[in-house]
Amino acid sequence: AQEVSKRLKKGASFAIFGLSNSVISTSDREKGFKDEALRLGMKFHSHSYLGHGFREAEARALILLNGVKNLDVIFTPNESTTRGVMLALNTLPKNNIPKLVGFDFRHEFGDAMKKDVLTVLIVQDPFAMGKTALEKLIEHNSGLKVNKSISIPPFVVTKENIDSQQIQNKLQQFY
Repeated sequence: AQEVSKRLKKGASFAIFGLSNSVISTSDREKGFKDEALRLGMKFHSHSYLGHGFREAEARALILLNGVKNLDVIFTPNESTTRGVMLALNTLPKNNIPKLVGFDFRHEFGDAMKKDVLTVLIVQDPFAMGKTALEKLIEHNSGLKVNKSISIPPFVVTKENIDSQQIQNKLQQFY
């Protein structure tokens, strides 16, 4: 929310196109985005669920976007919703495309970002997650106390930083 708010007029409107209300991790992402966007002065437009597959997400996004005016940003909480909405946005007139803030990464997202279809991506670091999990397992098996909750921060990818060495190093695990 912070990164996209830098690119918008004050009071911009946002919608959340979620996965499913029964998936805790994506629901938490949706709530976090909404809370921060509201704190930053953005206006809440709507919250809809697109389903699990990217084709289902694309079809539902097309229905939701049909005739929508004054929507500045869409947040999608995972790869399939991001991909589905990205495909739906590609069919809209270029003068009425909301900015897309997506979650997760696949190669085509980088290309879409360079073409201004995607504005911001929040990307998990699966390599760091796996490495940390193994390190903590070894510590636990050695009798050391391990925290019950360990945070591996995601990273933010934008058109401006996608070609930087730091981001390219992190994205290498997805190719």
